[in-house]
Amino acid sequence: MRTTDRKTKLLTAAGALAVLALVAHFLGKPLMAQVRAVLVQNIDEPARNPFSVSAIGNGGGFTLPSATFSVPATSRYIIQQYAVQCNVSSGAPLAALTLTATSRNVAQSAFTPGFPLFVPGGSAASGNTHLYADPGTPINLVADAPFVTSTGCTFYVSGYSVNLP
Repeated sequence: MRTTDRKTKLLTAAGALAVLALVAHFLGKPLMAQVRAVLVQNIDEPARNPFSVSAIGNGGGFTLPSATFSVPATSRYIIQQYAVQCNVSSGAPLAALTLTATSRNVAQSAFTPGFPLFVPGGSAASGNTHLYADPGTPINLVADAPFVTSTGCTFYVSGYSVNLP
């Protein structure tokens, strides 16, 4: 009788392990995928580290209004929007805005035409892009307003940053 009880218990345990193995086979992969998704971080997620910088640049005569921003040494910037708004006191409105950023020792540029604003002496330019700026490199914005005396231009750059290890 003891042998029969022992055999019954062994068969029950073996059956339970077989059922458990079968359930793990079908449910284990999706469950592990969910666990892995929680543990893995997406460092390129745009919403993770947004940035926005602005500066005032003056120009006049033969000097074009410009601004320079520096990328922190621990981050890489992914630039998505750039803009300028100028108060032009004389001459033609803003012709264009040029953005230059450096990634992997290669200068990349984005260009957008200017447009007059519906206020006296107002002119602006804005654009969308996808440029990378490496750590410690400058981001340059130049408003192309030749022979225009500007009482000031405000430059804007925004996007997101990726923290580097």
